[in-house]
Amino acid sequence: MERTACVVADYVEQAHEDGAEQIEVVGTMALRSAGNSSCFEVRVKELAHIGLRIISGEEEARLSFESVLCEVPKSVLRDLLVFDLGGGSTEFVYSCFGKITRAFSVNIGSVELTENGLHYEVLGGGEAQGLCGSGLLDLVACLLDLGYI
Repeated sequence: MERTACVVADYVEQAHEDGAEQIEVVGTMALRSAGNSSCFEVRVKELAHIGLRIISGEEEARLSFESVLCEVPKSVLRDLLVFDLGGGSTEFVYSCFGKITRAFSVNIGSVELTENGLHYEVLGGGEAQGLCGSGLLDLVACLLDLGYI
């Protein structure tokens, strides 16, 4: 916990040095589910001199969506699904013409998936280098089959 709070303080300091005018520190699934999140909030405040806000899964989904909108060409905004596979949760946002029609978060992420038996195979052998688009679609289908979404 101490090491993570120090990293947050370092990021805040770097943001100030880089000229950031408005800085907000938010916590996601790890802090939503942690029994000692209030201790972490206090420590971040002491080290970084800034408050920490723990956001809901729905807000996390919305923020993920907004970050994607910054980079997506307007021509593909008709129907869009954005999902953010994190360590402890996955957020899904459905939109039509840039307007959110549904946003939700499920309490399953890459850590739980790998610790609880997600098995993968690299075609041709070797080490995994990432997950391609079809692999992500397979993951979503698997989450649907398992009843997570």
